[in-house]
Amino acid sequence: MYVTEQTVVQPECQAYVPLRTPAGNWLIDSGTVKGGLLAARVLLNGESNTVSVLVLNLNDKAVTVNEGILIGEAGCINDDDVAEKPTDHGVRSVADMTDCSLDRNSPPIGRNIPASDDISHLQVMIDGLPNYLTEHERQEAITFIRSRADAFSQTGFDVVRTSLVPHRINTGTNCPVKQQLRRHPHAHLEFIDSEVNKMLANDITEESASPSSSNVVLVAKKGGKLRFCIDYRKVNSLTYKDSYPIPKIDSFMP
Repeated sequence: MYVTEQTVVQPECQAYVPLRTPAGNWLIDSGTVKGGLLAARVLLNGESNTVSVLVLNLNDKAVTVNEGILIGEAGCINDDDVAEKPTDHGVRSVADMTDCSLDRNSPPIGRNIPASDDISHLQVMIDGLPNYLTEHERQEAITFIRSRADAFSQTGFDVVRTSLVPHRINTGTNCPVKQQLRRHPHAHLEFIDSEVNKMLANDITEESASPSSSNVVLVAKKGGKLRFCIDYRKVNSLTYKDSYPIPKIDSFMP
């Protein structure tokens, strides 16, 4: 796919770069356009009048993407694989286009999805909407929040984890971290047992005989209540850390 219009991408920002595409749906894999310039993986609709690809500039200087430059190789996609309609930039989402064999019909683990009419847990968010919104904007925001009621926790233990991708903490060749059990004040033991039982009941944690162990830490909140935490500082110090380019937040603001 080739660029049809010269575009300047500001430092540490992203921009849509217009492309020339034949008719049909075309999948462009993510890749490097030039030094420090990355193109996103997108599905393009060749029938759209405004076909573009999102490009991220990781450099500390502006980079010009000249007309006629090759942005990436593309493959033709059947209409049956496309999940959504094109956006203003001709970008469409893909249904199950990854190489991973995932069971997408399996429900999330560790969470009860609330009924559609159970929105009491959203009231705090609705009440906190900014005062400068117009009545129309406020109603749109409320409708949007209610339509995604199942994305918000109802309680502190109503959290979700995916069953699609396994998580692994990479500590390299280091030995498992095993901390000696610390003593807690007798007055806190009942609270610790209660929190652990709640996490077991909500499938957040499970009994284990792992060689690794990290201590419980209780942190006082502003209101005087206790927060149940785990001391993972030793584990974090041994964990291999991945680095990802994260654009500045002001590059997303209008």
